[in-house]
Amino acid sequence: EKRRDAEARVAEGAQAWRAPEVVSLSAWLGKLRGEALMAGAISSVPISASQARLLWQQVIDTDVFVGEPRVHSLAERAWRTVHEYGLQHPRDWPEPLLSDDSRQFREWTARFERLCAERGVIDEWTFATALPKLIAAHRIKLPDRIELTGFELQPTPLQASIFEALESVGVEILGLKPVTADTAPEFPQMTLHTFVQPDDELRAAAEWARTRVEAHSDHNSNESTIAVVVPDLAGRLARVERIFRQVFDPPGFALARNSAEPGPEPWHVSLGLPLAQWSLAADALLLLGLDPARIDQPTAGRVLASPYLAGIDSEARRRADATAGLMRWSPFEITAFELVAACTKSAANKLGTQLNAWRVKRAEHRSPAWPSEWVARFQTELETLGFGRGRALESREFQVLARWHELLEEFGALDAVVAAPIPRGSALSLLAERANGATFRERNPGCPVEILGVEEALGSRFNSMWIATL
Repeated sequence: EKRRDAEARVAEGAQAWRAPEVVSLSAWLGKLRGEALMAGAISSVPISASQARLLWQQVIDTDVFVGEPRVHSLAERAWRTVHEYGLQHPRDWPEPLLSDDSRQFREWTARFERLCAERGVIDEWTFATALPKLIAAHRIKLPDRIELTGFELQPTPLQASIFEALESVGVEILGLKPVTADTAPEFPQMTLHTFVQPDDELRAAAEWARTRVEAHSDHNSNESTIAVVVPDLAGRLARVERIFRQVFDPPGFALARNSAEPGPEPWHVSLGLPLAQWSLAADALLLLGLDPARIDQPTAGRVLASPYLAGIDSEARRRADATAGLMRWSPFEITAFELVAACTKSAANKLGTQLNAWRVKRAEHRSPAWPSEWVARFQTELETLGFGRGRALESREFQVLARWHELLEEFGALDAVVAAPIPRGSALSLLAERANGATFRERNPGCPVEILGVEEALGSRFNSMWIATL
């Protein structure tokens, strides 16, 4: 939205303007939670979805589903549904109509609310339910005008009550009017294609998009906005990217160019991989999980080859020699001391010095600590290893690094919901779980072709669109 607004301003001849605040509804509600606390409208400390997830884990893991993330997710979604649609609170459900699952969920919600009360916190959905009354009572500072974009579906009862409360206190809301016969856009002319295999359709969509891109000399022009909507994009992400690269960049595809490498691509995929699968975050988690007493050979090879450790530019060949030496003489597992010795033997002295200093720091971080303390410890260990000071980062990796720092900040905020300091293993497990649950995708630099799922496509406007998998 910010990019589209900027393009419109430039087209109008503007040289400077005040950028609008563009946030998702959940992010805006999060901002209101903080403002409500500062204004004294609520007495409990608001917690994020990540913090609430840890409370749900503490509640559910006391029963039979120990460590089962799917059950945590189901409970969170059910709790959200109860509030979004104004359903009866589980404590008021009539006993004769309950199944075993319903009784279990009712018990979990009771425990969850007790935990919140004990910690003096309020989760996002409990706050959202109370928000209309806070707005009507003028307890929160609000903007004069709000423009809704992408609200193509009927608002949930909770959203509708929030919008009604906003309008009741004089906030102007644009984009909320339902689509009628008079306001509906003209129905476009559509062509139906049939294919035998799903990949045939994706390849045809990629060729169609490439033909349209080539027909426009200016890729940044609004006249060439093209969308390929794939309803099952999450399950076919790798396949979609592979086929589009094969069609748009046959030489690069033939050379097996890595998708994480820098390089201009005329398409952008709205859906990303989990943060933990991006090489920079994966290497950070690998380094934090190193045990000085036991490092298996594949892990040692990854450490020696990591492009994000300081000195890689000058020592790349020497570190490769150290890896080859380990493969020749070492057992399957080695110690950190032996890894340092391998670096010294191959004259990879900078990495050897960093690993030696890391061994000392790592030994100091044995006692349990609060999540915020673990963040400080993890940062110190990574800095001692020279992480992030290797080869120059490209734009995509800078964005991954920024998201990694955000993840650490979110992890540090778990102090509000943990009962006591936690050991290193638990801290690493929680951090890795959140890295695997956090989806990351680089910002769209202005590519003419957007590949989207249905949810991302809702509310967007394009000159041309291909809808797959119908």
